[in-house]
Amino acid sequence: MTSASKNSICNVKNILIFILSLLQISFFISENKLSNAISQLMPLTPVGQERSNQSNGSEKYLSATRIIPKNQKHKSPNWMLAVDCSSYDASCVSYHVASQRYAPYPFRFQGANLSDFVEISQNKKPSWLLNGNVPLHLRHSLSDKQRYTLNKYPDPVSKTEFQKCVDDGLNIPYEEQLDKMLNSLEDAKESGVLFTISDYQYAYDMIHPFFQMSWEYLTYGADTMFMVALDEKTLREACRYDYSVILMPSANKNEDEKIIVQNTKFLVSRDIAERGYNFVFSEMDVWWIQDPMNALRNQGDFDIAVSGHQDNPNALNIGFYAVRSNKRTKEFFQELYKLLEYQPAVFDQFAFNELWRISEPWNDEEGNFTNAERWGGTPPSIPKLKHKLKNQVVLGNYFAAQEWPNIHENTLAVHVLSGEPLSTPNGKKMIAKELGAWYGFHSEPNSSSKAGYYERTGNQNRRYLMLDGYSWMSLDMQDGIIYHIDEALRMIIAFLIVVARQTERILILPKVFHDRAGAFLWMSLDLKSIEEIVEFRETNFINNPKAWFKDSQPFESVARTALGISRDNPEEVKLFAQPKEREDVKAWRFSRNPEEFHLHFVDIWFKLMTSKGLDDAELLLVNPHFFHERRNDFYAYNKTPSPLLNEFWKLHSETIKWCLDGEHNGIQGKLLQIWPVGRTTAGDDCYGKGISFNEKE
Repeated sequence: MTSASKNSICNVKNILIFILSLLQISFFISENKLSNAISQLMPLTPVGQERSNQSNGSEKYLSATRIIPKNQKHKSPNWMLAVDCSSYDASCVSYHVASQRYAPYPFRFQGANLSDFVEISQNKKPSWLLNGNVPLHLRHSLSDKQRYTLNKYPDPVSKTEFQKCVDDGLNIPYEEQLDKMLNSLEDAKESGVLFTISDYQYAYDMIHPFFQMSWEYLTYGADTMFMVALDEKTLREACRYDYSVILMPSANKNEDEKIIVQNTKFLVSRDIAERGYNFVFSEMDVWWIQDPMNALRNQGDFDIAVSGHQDNPNALNIGFYAVRSNKRTKEFFQELYKLLEYQPAVFDQFAFNELWRISEPWNDEEGNFTNAERWGGTPPSIPKLKHKLKNQVVLGNYFAAQEWPNIHENTLAVHVLSGEPLSTPNGKKMIAKELGAWYGFHSEPNSSSKAGYYERTGNQNRRYLMLDGYSWMSLDMQDGIIYHIDEALRMIIAFLIVVARQTERILILPKVFHDRAGAFLWMSLDLKSIEEIVEFRETNFINNPKAWFKDSQPFESVARTALGISRDNPEEVKLFAQPKEREDVKAWRFSRNPEEFHLHFVDIWFKLMTSKGLDDAELLLVNPHFFHERRNDFYAYNKTPSPLLNEFWKLHSETIKWCLDGEHNGIQGKLLQIWPVGRTTAGDDCYGKGISFNEKE
């Protein structure tokens, strides 16, 4: 090697050493700057000491934080999986998890350094625990008789207007009510009429969504719609909010509900057609997602267009039908009503199908109808129609009408069916909500109430609570010793309801994982037992963009917190808080021994949840990890007086009801008997069927 070559190599080597030295100095300076910046923003203090800075009276969290690694801060928090993926979509979950899109769960119950925690004891309390009383006074008690609700419905009418509407419905004969209604609907003669029928099972929480949905998706408009109330309670609800309503004369009679519904549907259809009005009938459990009028116009000059079943598009479904008033349709509904008068108990869909078949122009059947069993004995004689229907249209797959509806780009509406007609109205509503077809009421433009089912105006009206944890915002039955322990599941739900009530938040129902699949909680939790004590939303609520704060932002702000028994020291409790997304975690530890601390650890946690930072968040994610312990461990600490825990135990043992399986008398056994979410039907709903813990014992 020449001397020049050696000198060249030495020069390159010296340059590389110089560059590496500069990089080391730069890294050292950057590290110091980063350390100084963190110290200025969040100075670390010794364990057991809190920050003394309490300027402007604002709440200061203790330091001793666990810094989230820089390589995790750009990732979405793991709770966003429930936003990104519907409970129905397993492929979405596998894709996002495999792509490592989400940061790990930020709270650690084992393996964390003690220096990451601030100690709390009788003589060492943080400011958020010192301010105010502990235990806290309850904002809402189960002894309160008034229904608990955070909903802001449209403004009601005056007492005078309300009473006049009710008096008219109760005292004016049905025919006069109908004539008066049709005459009051300004555009009805030209554009047609839309009507529905309803009892209070549907009207109590659907009257606002139905009218608002119809105004938005149906081009008939607000001045062409009315409801036929099947009972006085429904009449009063419609009158209270100035919805167009008439009362059926059978409403106050002790007739079978099925007969009242069937007779009313065809009686009103007959009477509107006879008065020369075109009309559309739509049942309350038909949820529109597109305007059907274009599809109807494309059918040409039809007499009657009726929806079909999704699993058999040629099979009629009379949840929706559109009618042009003429001599053919007048005769059709006259004869149809006569068939129901002949045999009131016959299934209305079957009677409609039979007359539809006879009304076909090429059908010349005579004699009696066949299928005596379906007619309840002797079938009626086939009517001799003078005017056969000119054009009959079945809308087929435009309607997702079946027990487990499938929605596609041409779907006009979702009509959730059940195995037994006129049954499980709540189950139908829950399926519609989970599918995202539920409309959800909203406030009127000039209304003083500004919070609907999805719509919200500020934190005052819409604040949410959701179960947090390592898995998909769920009750993970395979997390340690909670596996196959029904009581842990029941206690977690009772605790979430208590927290939601006392923090005035809306509870988002968690999804349940069990041995075979995922399931909806309402398949086992009797929602009727809690609907008057807590506001709740379906599991897929946060996956539905209608519920989001902005188009690309589900919530305005999110905070997380957790409390659990230390895996390193069973006599110690660990408490965590993350007031903002991607912010470093705050952590505390304290003894779980009530004799030493004189407070139940749940009261300490609740005090943190109601302090500034967590209480301000629109969504509060809560992980009651201590319920993963054995039953007796938690019972042992119920001796410490606590109004919060008293509410919890009452809810858990007396108020909340569950549907259990017959063999094991348990919740999970019940869930194992049911299809996973994709095959869940309205009939799987537990509403009104559950028993409480005390009743079980």
